[in-house]
Amino acid sequence: MKHYILSILSLCFLLVGCQQEELMEQQGTGYLALESLTARVVANQPLTRAGLEEGLGFKVLDANKQEVINYAPDEDYTSQRFELAAGNYTLVAYNQAYLDQAYVHWTDSDLGEPIRYVEQPFTIETNKTNYLKVEVPMINFAVCLESIQGEEYFLWFDLVVSAGERSLQLARGEVGYFPPSAVNEMVYYYISYVNDDGEGQNGSVQTLTPVANTQYNWMYNIKTNTLQVNE
Repeated sequence: MKHYILSILSLCFLLVGCQQEELMEQQGTGYLALESLTARVVANQPLTRAGLEEGLGFKVLDANKQEVINYAPDEDYTSQRFELAAGNYTLVAYNQAYLDQAYVHWTDSDLGEPIRYVEQPFTIETNKTNYLKVEVPMINFAVCLESIQGEEYFLWFDLVVSAGERSLQLARGEVGYFPPSAVNEMVYYYISYVNDDGEGQNGSVQTLTPVANTQYNWMYNIKTNTLQVNE
């Protein structure tokens, strides 16, 4: 009987010790090392047009959505290791255009710009470092009149692209952007031109369903009178 009681007590002490060790781990600290924060490549965007990416910023929220780290776009965070209590977190990354929310007021004469945003959950474990690599996608989409075969036969030639309440009229080579809300809208597009005889005309209206982080490039062929889009 004595041996049985001692076994029960030993088991209790073992359980208490495990619980205390687990609690200590939960109450301990670990580290976040943000190895890279980069803009995700935009689908169908010519590399020659990508240029220098705009700065990206980020903040870290704990499990209660309280902000524990905040770096503005272009603020240097490199070579830093952030000490955090063990637990679950979310890294929220964005560009300045997202913070400004200027796209809410874009007019049809504004070409717009990329809007970048992402949320990435991660976990911090006691005495360990979590190395994160984060790519921030464009949450809106872009449109471009890439080329006009037979451009010399037109006095002017535009691509008209509409989604929701926004409508852009683009000359060859211009890149325009729609706000994130337009990703859920049907896109309508057609050509509008005046030929070298001074005759104006609009082409037939066509449609597509846009996807975020994508640039749609149109090409017009005068021989076949076709307007094709690279989706």
